Amino acid sequence: EKPLTDRVDDDIKRLLRKKHSITINEALAMIFQSYPDGLTPDTKSVSSVLEKYATRSSGKWVMKSTLENDFTQHTAALKKLVKIGQSNKFEIFIGKREQPELIDGAQLKSIADHTDLSILNDSGNEKIKRLEMIDMLWIDNNEIKYAIEVENSTNFTSGIQRASNLNPTLPKIMVLPDAREN
Repeated sequence: EKPLTDRVDDDIKRLLRKKHSITINEALAMIFQSYPDGLTPDTKSVSSVLEKYATRSSGKWVMKSTLENDFTQHTAALKKLVKIGQSNKFEIFIGKREQPELIDGAQLKSIADHTDLSILNDSGNEKIKRLEMIDMLWIDNNEIKYAIEVENSTNFTSGIQRASNLNPTLPKIMVLPDAREN
């Protein structure tokens, strides 16, 4: 569902957040294990992703502080949206990728009403998996009422693609920081 380049980008960012500094070999090992055979990206594309999110220092790639700031802002925005949704009597689902993110010492999933979408009656297994990649869903009576994507640093099109799995008349909201307005 998500283009390989975006998945590699996300995986490198997660690895950097986990370890803060990595070698090119660690990055390649993770990518080659995750995307075997024909899916394996070339070494140059992995290096270009590292250049985007890290700087070289003593033979390692060290995460740029802006990457952690982007994640922190993304998580904080989701927390605010949970409060807004719950104050409007919606049940909240937070996307699978976002659920383990920490805010105030707890994982985001701890403030969500749902950690999966098994409550939806009308969707097939593959559709559910795609919907669970959306940053946040506001739900009422076991029906999705709003889809919300917070795009701090990622590609806008991936958020649009994820929300395209929903009814075209369903309200879809994309939250952007002021710095990305243009």
